[in-house]
Amino acid sequence: MKYILLFLLFSFPFNTPANLFKRNELNYFVIERTAEPFQIEERNNPIKGVVTDIFKAILQESKTQNDYNIVEVPFLRMLKIMKENNQRRWVNYGAKVWSGVQSQRLSKEPLFRVDHKLLTLKGKKFKSIRDLFGKRIVLITGFAYPGIMKYIKGKKIDLLMVNSHASALKALEIGRADAFPEIKLRALYHIKKEKLKLSKFKFHDFSKYVKSYNFHLSYSLGMKESEIRKFDKAIRSLRKKKVLKKIISKYLH
Repeated sequence: MKYILLFLLFSFPFNTPANLFKRNELNYFVIERTAEPFQIEERNNPIKGVVTDIFKAILQESKTQNDYNIVEVPFLRMLKIMKENNQRRWVNYGAKVWSGVQSQRLSKEPLFRVDHKLLTLKGKKFKSIRDLFGKRIVLITGFAYPGIMKYIKGKKIDLLMVNSHASALKALEIGRADAFPEIKLRALYHIKKEKLKLSKFKFHDFSKYVKSYNFHLSYSLGMKESEIRKFDKAIRSLRKKKVLKKIISKYLH
C-alpha cells in the first residue's frame, strides 16, 4: 500500500542562514513544524528528534567529519530544493512506500519500523472499518491515508481536520472525534508532550488499512556510494549496540 503524505505549504522566510542550501557541503534537511518527534526544531536550541539524533550518531559511529549544513524549511519547499539539488549532497529520511524524491534512494539498512494505530479513548471498541461507519475521525491537515479516504469520500465516515496533534488529541478528549489514525510512536510522543494521561487512551490494530513500514535515511543522487556504505555499516553497528532503541525510548519516557 502506498502511504502518501501531503503537506500544506506554510509561509516562512527563506533567506535566513539556517534555510540556505550549501552546494559544496553535506546538507541535512529538517522539516519545519510537521515532523515531530522525528525532527524537532526549537528556537535558540540545537535541532533534535529521533531521526536527527540517529543521524548524528551515524556520523559519529562512521567517523565521518561532523560538518554538515542544516536546512530548515517547510515540507513542500524542501522537496523543491531537493529536486533542484539532486546532484549535490543531501540527507533526509524516507520510506519505500512513499512517493517522490524522498524515496528515490534509501539506505539499505532501515533505521526503525513504524506502526500505524487507531487511537481512541479507553472503552471504545474497534475490530473493523465498519465500526467507524457513522462516526467521526480526526486527521491532521495535510495527511491522507488511502486505506480510509474512500470511506470518507463515500460519506460512511465523517471527518474532522485540525492543524496539530495537540488539537487532534483534544478532539478525542472532548468527544468532537471518535478516533485518530496515527503512527504509534508519534502519538505517544504527543500524548507525553501535551501532559495527557496515557491511561485515558487505547491503541487499536489498524494494520489492515495502513501497513507498517521502515524509515530509512534518504539520499540525493549526488551522494557517493562509499558514503552510503559507510553509513549503512554505522547503522548496523548502532542497532547491534541498541543505540537506535535507546534514542527512540528517550522521546517516549
